[in-house]
Amino acid sequence: MKLLSIVIPAYNVEKYLADAMKPYLEMSDPQRVEVLIVNDGSKDKTLEVARRYEEKLPGIVKVIDKKNGGHGSTINVGIQKATGKYFKVVDGDDWVDTKALEKMLEYMKNINSDMIATAFNMIYEDIQKEEEVHIRNVEYGKEYEFSVICEKIEYIRMHSTIFKTSVLRENKIRLDEHCFYVDVEHDLLPLKWVKTITFYDEVFYQYRLGKSN
Repeated sequence: MKLLSIVIPAYNVEKYLADAMKPYLEMSDPQRVEVLIVNDGSKDKTLEVARRYEEKLPGIVKVIDKKNGGHGSTINVGIQKATGKYFKVVDGDDWVDTKALEKMLEYMKNINSDMIATAFNMIYEDIQKEEEVHIRNVEYGKEYEFSVICEKIEYIRMHSTIFKTSVLRENKIRLDEHCFYVDVEHDLLPLKWVKTITFYDEVFYQYRLGKSN
């Protein structure tokens, strides 16, 4: 079993996929990761570009081509197809930090929490600004009972969340399709079944904002 499945919802992101895929090309040992690029009926060359990475990293990158169904539909397909112990969504115009990813994988070998929440970086392209977002009022590296900690923490955003794949699949988590802004569904629907959570302070996800298009 892979340690981590990364699902990349991809709709018309041909010019961003190089950034999204760079970390997996740079990793010293990418075999612990599965990258599912879900092409959501793109009208540009997203599928063609994705296939190139599938050829470069066989057994690691898998391309799923489907009719357009919206962001939620790509995540639903990812939940069905993922084989990793943990499940992470990384949008096609965002990426993860390579060193943070490798540290995360080492860390994942020794934990079994239902959910992991990490720090992330907000990158505002229009004003050339970056802002790190850390989860406050928690001890990093410690596993908590979710029922005990949930009232002490702020809302955990999609860019922070990593769920155990079995929590999503066994409880039939399914997001709305043909719909915008399903991030909140992704973040909240699984929480009913999350018993344990670990907080991890590496700045993992790189969230691109302020794009003109």
